[in-house]
Amino acid sequence: MFVENKIKYFEKDICKVLSQLANHIHPKIIEVIQKKNNEEFDYFEKLFGDKINVKDYLFDGSACVFPGVKRYVSGKGKNL
Repeated sequence: MFVENKIKYFEKDICKVLSQLANHIHPKIIEVIQKKNNEEFDYFEKLFGDKINVKDYLFDGSACVFPGVKRYVSGKGKNL
């Protein structure tokens, strides 16, 4: 039995809803974070290298702010 994937009929509606829920950082802020991550890679590796694979977080173009730390989502999880 074939079940039709009907998502294509709702793509625009889904995008509208998601765009209202998503928060985005200004591209200039992202550029600063990427530059700092590149400049401070050795420091992060020294700081976290024995705990995480820093390259998983600070790959080329990464805008990760806290390598190895999951971001707190308001109302969910722990705010450390």
